[in-house]
Amino acid sequence: KDRRGGDGPLPTHERLGMGALSGLLAQSATYPLDVVRRRMQVDPKNTSEIQVIRGILSGEGLRGLYKGLSMNWIKGPLAVSVSFL
Repeated sequence: KDRRGGDGPLPTHERLGMGALSGLLAQSATYPLDVVRRRMQVDPKNTSEIQVIRGILSGEGLRGLYKGLSMNWIKGPLAVSVSFL
């Protein structure tokens, strides 16, 4: 059958694209947790995740949870798309 019928493997460029998209979405969804983890590692007086999230939201707003995400958008999808090959 042809590709539009749903049978058969995807071409390489489509697999790369889907891998890149999945990496982009996964990075975007989990990045705030990574920010909280890093803040807790750097400052040991932060004892709970909720305390760190509240501090970020009150001091930097919602954007503070996504600080640095653009660089991960560059490297993350590239790494994940290659793993789909």
